[in-house]
Amino acid sequence: MWLTGHGLKYIQENLFISEATVKTHVRNIYRKCDTHNRAEILALYEAGLEK
Repeated sequence: MWLTGHGLKYIQENLFISEATVKTHVRNIYRKCDTHNRAEILALYEAGLEK
């Protein structure tokens, strides 16, 4: 959901989890992918689709 442009509030409400939980997951995604913003994550995702 986050990768497709949905905000934290949207994700929180649709998955019935707290905002802090969403932030933790997003932070972990950045860390594991060694990126710093959504654009970098999207570039990695698109590069994976091209393979």
